[in-house]
Amino acid sequence: MKRLNTNQLAPLLRLCLLGCFLCLSQVWSHGLAQSTAPDEFARNHLQLIAKNPDGLTFTLKLKDPGIRFHVGEIIRLELTFASSLPETYVYDNASYDRSGRLQIDSFILDRADGIADPLDDYYHKSLGGFMGGGLRGIGALSTKPEIANYDLNEWLRFDKPGKYRLYVVSHRLTKGKPYHQGNTPVEPASNVIQFEIVPADREWEQKTFSEAVKVLDSAPKVTSQIGENGYRSACRVLRFMGTEAAVKEMVKRFRGQEAQCDFEYYLGLLGAPERSFVIEQMQAALDAPDQPVPGSLLSALTFLSYVVQNPAAWQQFSNDDAGRIASRLQWDERKRHYDLIRQSYLERLALTLPQKTGAAAAISTETLISFGANDKSKDGDGRRQQLAVSLAKVFTELPLETQRNLLEYRWKQISDAAMLPVLRQLRRQSRRWLRGMSRPRHCRVFGSLLRIKSELSAARFRIL
Repeated sequence: MKRLNTNQLAPLLRLCLLGCFLCLSQVWSHGLAQSTAPDEFARNHLQLIAKNPDGLTFTLKLKDPGIRFHVGEIIRLELTFASSLPETYVYDNASYDRSGRLQIDSFILDRADGIADPLDDYYHKSLGGFMGGGLRGIGALSTKPEIANYDLNEWLRFDKPGKYRLYVVSHRLTKGKPYHQGNTPVEPASNVIQFEIVPADREWEQKTFSEAVKVLDSAPKVTSQIGENGYRSACRVLRFMGTEAAVKEMVKRFRGQEAQCDFEYYLGLLGAPERSFVIEQMQAALDAPDQPVPGSLLSALTFLSYVVQNPAAWQQFSNDDAGRIASRLQWDERKRHYDLIRQSYLERLALTLPQKTGAAAAISTETLISFGANDKSKDGDGRRQQLAVSLAKVFTELPLETQRNLLEYRWKQISDAAMLPVLRQLRRQSRRWLRGMSRPRHCRVFGSLLRIKSELSAARFRIL
């Protein structure tokens, strides 16, 4: 074999090194192109960003430090809006809706696996409607930032760990003048943020749960359902945790005595991942002697039982006479099933009512009276009278607002001579009983109290 000297080897080595470098460059360039090429999520976002109107700034960020959240941990968002063009854009500052969900901004994620809308069937498969609306302000957007805060958990429940990207499309802006017809809607897209969902370890769950319960046990209760406070924040921690301990605690505290947190518990139980466990716990509450059963708890139990027993989606029909008839028949059948479920729970509560005492008896009795208001059966009046007599014995155990509403708006449901001693007692304690009311309502409720007492006294005199 002929041996090559050093001078002859050098060009061959340079050629080999050049070839290797070119190959590696192609591989590196291909990998870089793959890693930087936008995916469908990024492409859609870029297209929306390109359509954002001039002079408008819309920024999304995580409100709390860090980008890692446990499964069930609250993810707080801050949306900031501003305009460099004065008197150009109109901003709607709505921060809540009476239905429980504000549908004014859309949250766009890059993936759908391991994610669920916790209240999808509640808002889209319910047999009834919702009362929406709320206080809001409409004003011109300026260079001074306007801020909207959200808990992402209201719209999305993250059931599995993973990394996510998110942006928001807002529907709260128009181009024009405040309170002016003919404004043009604008729907800007925010920037993209990234965060990670990690498993909920036992230490975090116990610490978070204990802190929330401590606040609920010690903080003063707040009657307003609007705005944020420490007490309501603790309720929302339980609402979004989704653990068995959180479900048990919500059921235990869901007593019809706290207007603010009762609604959080209501939505939290509807949105919990393990619905069979939730149903089991609420059924146990019907039978517990010391557990009040407000109407909202019974409604939540009825709805969950209904959707578990009817998992199939609503069938869609053509928009003609035959289709409308078929659609109505479908609705009637589902409503019949829903009513049977509710009636079975009302009968179960009625059987356990004699074992309940104090506030548990009062609130549970009021629930039976409320659901029986439209009872047109031949035994309906007899059942109503029996419940009215039972309620008279524990009427003052009801929350004050419930007492006032019964006398002001629903007196016919509880009208009975057994209420006369109760009315006399309320008359003697009217200063405490009417405390905190506006003057117009104070006069209205006090007038109702005197009128009802007079009517009952006259009826009793006629009998005698």
